[in-house]
Amino acid sequence: EGWLEVSDRKRRRILVKHADHATQLHARVIALLSPRPLLAMSLSTVVMVDELRDHLTRAGFSLELHVSASCFSAHPARALDALTTRSPAAAWLLFGSLEPVQTWFARRRLPSLIVGSCVSEEPLPSIDADFRATLRHAGGMLRRNGHRHIALIRPEEAYGGETESEEGLRE
Repeated sequence: EGWLEVSDRKRRRILVKHADHATQLHARVIALLSPRPLLAMSLSTVVMVDELRDHLTRAGFSLELHVSASCFSAHPARALDALTTRSPAAAWLLFGSLEPVQTWFARRRLPSLIVGSCVSEEPLPSIDADFRATLRHAGGMLRRNGHRHIALIRPEEAYGGETESEEGLRE
């Protein structure tokens, strides 16, 4: 394939001029990073990923799914360094990412899109549901149905939409 130079009685040599070929291959890869495997996600998420894979394939890209709980820990730097070095990509889709993950990608200036809410102080592009409007609507519906004591149960980890959800419910 032209990656190595092989001659009699000499060591094999990696040809530097073909390093660009590897870079071009990775320029056509979109990586999806998730703390959970696809089968553990909601049906709507599975359908969305399938549609995304179809659109990317038609555009000449491939989609790689990386499931790594260690990349979603309180201190993910080592795991993220290892993953992004081992599996370079043109862009990263970050599913269910916490603030340390978002901050790490923002500081490295790696092209990325948060699929969910952006919670980093260094904002990244994101696509998410309008939690404020959704909970404002839900709160209004509950009040209209006579409920006067409403509770919002939030997860311990901050995934980004919690503050907007609470504000919407209070409104």
